[in-house]
Amino acid sequence: SLAPGVNGADQPSGALRYQFYRTENGAETETAAEELEPPAAVGEYWLRIAYDGDGSYNPAHRVVKVTVGSAVLQVTSSDYEKAYDGGAHPLSGQISVQGIDGTALTPGEDFAVTFLRSEEKPSEEAWEHAGALGSFLHVADNGTYWYRIQADNYAVEVGSFRIDMKPAQLEIRGIPGQFTKPYDGGRQLAGTLEGLTAAAAGVSGEPIQ
Repeated sequence: SLAPGVNGADQPSGALRYQFYRTENGAETETAAEELEPPAAVGEYWLRIAYDGDGSYNPAHRVVKVTVGSAVLQVTSSDYEKAYDGGAHPLSGQISVQGIDGTALTPGEDFAVTFLRSEEKPSEEAWEHAGALGSFLHVADNGTYWYRIQADNYAVEVGSFRIDMKPAQLEIRGIPGQFTKPYDGGRQLAGTLEGLTAAAAGVSGEPIQ
């Protein structure tokens, strides 16, 4: 605000002007090419606050640096502890991301996410060389998975979750509940089993060879 008049002097009659600029020099020299709308994105800006003067006061201005910092994403993650079901599951399904207003954000559209499988927190070098890891399918995929989330105007978020998939129950089909054979003088029981059809069924009932 304008400083009050001294010793009962008149108050300044004009109004302050506010203008953002890309650089400090642009703000000091009022370079039109560097003028900006009030910023909303993360970054550093320069604000010129000016008074054009009146009959009692000379023009005056000040230039101040304005920094817009990164917001914080709201990220929650969950472990996977279900049984093997034969399907591929996206790793992104284990995390939920919200913006500053609580709006749900979508991977690939609102933010980029990278996954790494590691029992220890990955180093910066490990993240730089991370491959395209996107889903898990088998019990052999169990382990600790780290995520790194990057979004415009937000700080980078890093966290982890566990995949602990349980083996599925295998079903054996085609065997009768009981069977009998007469004594045949010592032939092995295996002979009776010839021609018996048995099959193993997978998680979706598909035959397993």
